[in-house]
Amino acid sequence: MYLCNGMNVKDVCLLKYDNIKTDMLVFVRAKTVRTKRSVEAISVVITKEVKTIINKWGNKNKSAKNYIFPVLTEGLTAHREWQLIQQFTQVLNSHMKSIGKKLGIESNITTYAARHSFATVLKRSGINTEFISEALGHGSLKTTQSYLAGFEDDSKREAIKALTAFKNIAK
Repeated sequence: MYLCNGMNVKDVCLLKYDNIKTDMLVFVRAKTVRTKRSVEAISVVITKEVKTIINKWGNKNKSAKNYIFPVLTEGLTAHREWQLIQQFTQVLNSHMKSIGKKLGIESNITTYAARHSFATVLKRSGINTEFISEALGHGSLKTTQSYLAGFEDDSKREAIKALTAFKNIAK
């Protein structure tokens, strides 16, 4: 998810092999389909790492209409699809929490954090907010700015520390 523009779990579950266009993964956010008239597709570069994940965890039957990951199957009711996505999210969050503990990370790591981390890492790398907004599939720059608000506050705190950094110089 982190490597794919901070894609959310539902969109991961809905990916099909026909979303793969050469070296790009092209999809429309399920949330966007429900809320917008003009739907913009999101394009994600399929890196070596993304390809490895798909090859390891993806369905072996790579026919165009088959889901990439074995969470959903054709013909499910909307309610059953929702249940399976919720269950998958819980399993992912549980595994992420376990990995976080092993790494000594105390904050609550969830699939939602992958989306925020994607945006924050790009921002800290100097990528402009407009690109980040487009990559996340946001219809409004304000939405992206709210994702980045915590980062902006942290940056301000660090910048202000520089004003008194002279106090830390060895005497």
